[in-house]
Amino acid sequence: MTRIEERVSGMLVVGDRIVADLETSVDRGAARPTHTIVVTHAGVLPELEVALEGAPIQPIGSTGVYLPAQMRTGMRWSYRVEFEKPGGARSYVDARMEAVAVERLEVPAGTFDVLHLRRELKSGEHQQSDDLYYARGVGLIAATTTSAAGYRSDRRLLAYRSLQPH
Repeated sequence: MTRIEERVSGMLVVGDRIVADLETSVDRGAARPTHTIVVTHAGVLPELEVALEGAPIQPIGSTGVYLPAQMRTGMRWSYRVEFEKPGGARSYVDARMEAVAVERLEVPAGTFDVLHLRRELKSGEHQQSDDLYYARGVGLIAATTTSAAGYRSDRRLLAYRSLQPH
């Protein structure tokens, strides 16, 4: 099992946006900056998804939001991110999202009430499906990813620490 640790390394308010930089450590190795989350009044912008995949790519434009500020069960939405790969080639990620249900989910970090989201993602020939589970005040606590090529990944939150002052 691979252990991935993420932490917010910095946060800045720019106009109506909150920009948070995150760094990641894999199997207790040295932490390194990995991605930035941008939150606006509309929700979390989709550039996040491109950065989280770990590829050295540069988002150059997007439409829609990855996570709307307000969601309800049954809601459906989509987003698109265009990006530039190393060497200048351009590509895209198209995603369709659905808020499936509010559920109770147990992971190693505890038991949470979660919003279960389902995502169908396509980029060129690559297609994948994700079941994502978000807990209020915590974030993503579980995810299962499968691809048409047979890849499968199961991620579960082992522990977390709140950014809220005590």
